[in-house]
Amino acid sequence: MITRPERKIFPKIVFALALVAVLVFLNHRGYLDPVKNFITRSAIFGSKSALNATSGSRTALFSLSSLKQLQSQNQKIQELELNMKTLSLEKQELENENNQLRNQLKLLPKEKFSLTGADIIAFDPLSLEEFAIINKGKNHGLKQGMPVIIYDRVLIGSIYEVEKSYSKVLLSVSPLSTFNAALAKDQVIGVARGKYNLEITLDLIPNQTQIDQGDLVVTSGRHHQYPQGLLAGEVISSSLSPDGLFKQVVVKPFYSMNDLRQVFVITNSQ
Repeated sequence: MITRPERKIFPKIVFALALVAVLVFLNHRGYLDPVKNFITRSAIFGSKSALNATSGSRTALFSLSSLKQLQSQNQKIQELELNMKTLSLEKQELENENNQLRNQLKLLPKEKFSLTGADIIAFDPLSLEEFAIINKGKNHGLKQGMPVIIYDRVLIGSIYEVEKSYSKVLLSVSPLSTFNAALAKDQVIGVARGKYNLEITLDLIPNQTQIDQGDLVVTSGRHHQYPQGLLAGEVISSSLSPDGLFKQVVVKPFYSMNDLRQVFVITNSQ
């Protein structure tokens, strides 16, 4: 005996079996081929889309990685170019210094003076216009009072303080610097004193002395520190002293603070 629930399920089973039989018959006759082809193409298209999306993601990641590598390589190339430029500049500066030193050596009065070369390593921070510090000292035979020059007998100053490996040079433009100097053209002697504005004043010149702008001023040889004939500078102006008895001459030295690098200490003069 068939129960009530079974009566409800039985028609559904019959309908399903009938639908399967119809589908088998239609498939056998080929009527379902368009439907199968559509389903197959849809599946293939979906697979290709998924594959393309995956490939695109991989391509994007590869491109991003390549871009980072390229940026890193460009940065290394720029750093290398900068290092090369720095080395080139350092080489050029060294060549310029060597050429300058060779030119100075050609113009130095070797026949009269015994010289010791030195480098200026600093200027006194408390008195930039008064003292320079050189890298030679007692260990190199330097003593207090020795004259310091550059090329062509240009006077820089004298050794003021001496330590074992370095010395302090009193510059000729320092107010602490005083020495006998003369006009080169007639050997009229006066007293030279440094000024704070990087100049030298030549004082006590007789008022009848003819002085022209550009006249050379040299050491007179009467000062115990400086031999005769060192170039102290050139005249830029002159005027009468307040009492009218003498002329006061303003002298510009032949060196610039910015150009001082290598100097020579006169350790013995003939």
